[in-house]
Amino acid sequence: MPRACTVCDHPDSLEINEAIVGVGEQGKLSNRAITRQYGLSKDAVRRHIAHIPQLLVKASMAQEIADADLLLDDIAAIREKTFDALDKAEEADDIINMLRAIREARENVRILGELRGLLSARVETRPLISPVAMNVIVQVLAPHPELATTLAEALEPLEELEAASSRS
Repeated sequence: MPRACTVCDHPDSLEINEAIVGVGEQGKLSNRAITRQYGLSKDAVRRHIAHIPQLLVKASMAQEIADADLLLDDIAAIREKTFDALDKAEEADDIINMLRAIREARENVRILGELRGLLSARVETRPLISPVAMNVIVQVLAPHPELATTLAEALEPLEELEAASSRS
């Protein structure tokens, strides 16, 4: 069994990684300075440098997950406001705004469902837009629900054509 990396197992591994790439408070340190400051061998530091790309990939993936969670929270908050608007329109017996709120709520629920992977059936069919492009569009439109609705309305004829072609 290979030995564990002494730098990865070091209690100050985060600070050591920052010193290696030069992003911490102390900036980039030489390998010699790192060995003295943290009580490591020069060979251990040299070997550990090969681990940095893997650590960066893991950090990037963790950041993507955090960003996705934030996006879900934002859309859930928009969904709540949409349903509040629907309740107010119902109380006022305002049919036009009720229909607008229903359309907006439907779009919010659809986007939230897609992001949570609940509506994967739509993705399994030939999507009009690649999943990567859809993620970018959803991120850009998240702070602008009115634009999301406008885009959804513009795409409705295409979705109807796609639905009709899949039935035949």
